Amino acid sequence: LAAARDATPDHEVDAAITRFREGGALAAVLRRIEQEAEAALGCSGLPQEPGLRDLAAELVEVTLAPIVHLYPAGPNSHG
Repeated sequence: LAAARDATPDHEVDAAITRFREGGALAAVLRRIEQEAEAALGCSGLPQEPGLRDLAAELVEVTLAPIVHLYPAGPNSHG
Protein backbone atom coordinates (compact mmCIF):
# COMPACT_ATOMS: atom_id res chain seq x y z
CA LEU A 1 0.00 0.00 0.00
CA ALA A 2 3.01 2.29 0.16
CA ALA A 3 3.51 2.47 -3.60
CA ALA A 4 1.42 4.61 -5.92
CA ARG A 5 -1.48 2.68 -7.48
CA ASP A 6 -0.16 3.10 -11.01
CA ALA A 7 3.18 1.67 -9.86
CA THR A 8 1.59 -1.38 -8.21
CA PRO A 9 0.97 -4.50 -10.28
CA ASP A 10 -2.66 -5.62 -10.47
CA HIS A 11 -1.87 -8.97 -8.84
CA GLU A 12 -0.52 -7.15 -5.76
CA VAL A 13 -3.65 -4.98 -5.56
CA ASP A 14 -5.83 -8.08 -5.90
CA ALA A 15 -3.85 -9.83 -3.16
CA ALA A 16 -4.29 -6.85 -0.82
CA ILE A 17 -8.04 -6.77 -1.51
CA THR A 18 -8.26 -10.50 -0.79
CA ARG A 19 -6.35 -10.13 2.50
CA PHE A 20 -8.59 -7.21 3.50
CA ARG A 21 -11.75 -9.24 2.82
CA GLU A 22 -10.61 -12.63 4.11
CA GLY A 23 -8.83 -11.22 7.14
CA GLY A 24 -12.03 -9.66 8.44
CA ALA A 25 -11.02 -6.04 8.01
CA LEU A 26 -13.74 -5.32 5.46
CA ALA A 27 -16.45 -6.82 7.68
CA ALA A 28 -15.17 -4.81 10.65
CA VAL A 29 -15.17 -1.56 8.68
CA LEU A 30 -18.68 -2.21 7.37
CA ARG A 31 -19.91 -2.92 10.93
CA ARG A 32 -18.35 0.33 12.12
CA ILE A 33 -19.97 2.30 9.31
CA GLU A 34 -23.32 0.70 10.14
CA GLN A 35 -22.91 1.56 13.84
CA GLU A 36 -22.14 5.18 13.00
CA ALA A 37 -25.15 5.40 10.69
CA GLU A 38 -27.41 3.92 13.37
CA ALA A 39 -26.02 6.33 15.96
CA ALA A 40 -26.63 9.30 13.68
CA LEU A 41 -30.22 8.22 13.07
CA GLY A 42 -30.76 7.35 16.72
CA CYS A 43 -30.13 10.84 18.08
CA SER A 44 -32.75 11.64 20.71
CA GLY A 45 -33.89 14.90 19.10
CA LEU A 46 -34.66 13.49 15.65
CA PRO A 47 -38.16 12.16 16.37
CA GLN A 48 -39.27 15.68 17.31
CA GLU A 49 -37.84 17.11 14.08
CA PRO A 50 -39.23 15.12 11.12
CA GLY A 51 -37.51 17.30 8.54
CA LEU A 52 -34.14 16.85 10.19
CA ARG A 53 -34.79 13.10 10.59
CA ASP A 54 -35.57 12.83 6.87
CA LEU A 55 -32.43 14.80 6.01
CA ALA A 56 -30.30 12.56 8.23
CA ALA A 57 -31.81 9.43 6.67
CA GLU A 58 -31.15 10.76 3.17
CA LEU A 59 -27.57 11.66 4.09
CA VAL A 60 -26.97 8.14 5.41
CA GLU A 61 -28.49 6.66 2.24
CA VAL A 62 -26.37 8.84 -0.06
CA THR A 63 -23.26 8.10 1.98
CA LEU A 64 -23.79 4.32 1.87
CA ALA A 65 -24.78 4.19 -1.82
CA PRO A 66 -21.22 3.86 -3.20
CA ILE A 67 -20.44 0.92 -0.91
CA VAL A 68 -23.80 -0.85 -0.70
CA HIS A 69 -22.49 -3.63 -2.95
CA LEU A 70 -19.94 -4.54 -0.27
CA TYR A 71 -22.63 -5.62 2.18
CA PRO A 72 -23.33 -9.35 1.71
CA ALA A 73 -27.06 -8.97 2.42
CA GLY A 74 -27.32 -5.19 2.11
CA PRO A 75 -26.95 -2.67 4.93
CA ASN A 76 -29.65 -2.35 7.57
CA SER A 77 -32.65 -0.32 6.48
CA HIS A 78 -32.37 3.31 7.53
CA GLY A 79 -35.58 4.61 5.97
